Amino acid sequence: MEGFLLNEELDTVRIATALYKRVLTNEWTADRDIEVISAFEDIRTLLKMQSSIYFLISLTISYGEDRTSWVSGAEENVKMVIRNVQSAMKKCSGLQYKMWEKVKNELGKLDLSKLGYDYPVCSGILDCESEPISTLLPELRTVLQKGADDFLIEKNKKISDLCEKFTLEEEKRILAEETALPPRIVSSGKWLDPSEKLEAITIQIFEVFHEWDTYKMRSLGAWDKRSLVSASRAGDWRSAKKSDYMFTVEISDVEVELLYCETGRPKSSHVKQLEDHRKLAGLSKDSIEKTRSELKASLKKSTLSEHLSIFTVNVASDIIKIYVMRKEHGILVYRLLTTAKIPLGIASPDEVYTLIHALLTLRTAVVFTLHNLLVRLDESSGGQSSDETTSTIEKSRRKGNK
Repeated sequence: MEGFLLNEELDTVRIATALYKRVLTNEWTADRDIEVISAFEDIRTLLKMQSSIYFLISLTISYGEDRTSWVSGAEENVKMVIRNVQSAMKKCSGLQYKMWEKVKNELGKLDLSKLGYDYPVCSGILDCESEPISTLLPELRTVLQKGADDFLIEKNKKISDLCEKFTLEEEKRILAEETALPPRIVSSGKWLDPSEKLEAITIQIFEVFHEWDTYKMRSLGAWDKRSLVSASRAGDWRSAKKSDYMFTVEISDVEVELLYCETGRPKSSHVKQLEDHRKLAGLSKDSIEKTRSELKASLKKSTLSEHLSIFTVNVASDIIKIYVMRKEHGILVYRLLTTAKIPLGIASPDEVYTLIHALLTLRTAVVFTLHNLLVRLDESSGGQSSDETTSTIEKSRRKGNK
């Protein structure tokens, strides 16, 4: 019966045919009700089995086509990286030469078909947390990491002292509430803090962005959720990638997606964190390539290589990781800028300070990048560049979030 169901064309199978085949195969019970029910079950089985087979066949065919396409594309990307690495080797010496030489050798050993289409190096990205960079010796990885040192800031003792004071006062407050006050009742849909405190917090948040005013940046608000550069690359707005948060600036009439952010739950899986990491790397590549293409008429290639950076923030469980992408020697390099633990409970002063320091590092890096680009634009145009740079902060909502 199973062979008949699988081999017979779907549009020729009826209850009568199913019943007839049961008679021929000596499966007939002579009970009409049982046989009709059995015939229905046979046809239901046919639908399921044929649909599954058609699905698997189509999946195999499409995967074969996609696999051939992305692997060949990945091989071309890696060949291009190898050529650029060889070019970089001619311009350096010592540990830097040794580092690039090792990267070139490791690139030649990669089996791209086993890495997956979204693996950074398959898109021509040298990612500090992926092969081949992750397999380098620590001293060689340190050489590559130096490209992000320009954005690092020194420890601020005043902020550190404030963190220590805040932590101690918070511990005392919590202890006092636990020992002297009745349990706090929280109503659904109500703010946890009084309006006065919320207003003070809001003012502090806006003060953090005061630095943007130095560069005449004007907030435009959110208007869309998807990446324009991703849509441009994909050729279809519906296929464009989107990040949870996106910071966009307009420089010399060119819209630049300067920062992307992906967030996860406190106990997000490693798979989710890895997917976010690779998505952010891909978005950074799209942004840096498109921006370089659109600004090349206003800025020299060497200037863009030196000053154009795209930043990403990946909140992976209770860890925040901040990355920066640059194109150096024609190579897209994706580095870890800084990282910090997000205190979800009572924390030490060092944990609180480390998080604040990481956020200030990001803020300083973005401002530093914008400042350098605007200065170079002024120099190249003889001071006639646009006197206003506008910014957009975009926030997209995940499915199921309210």
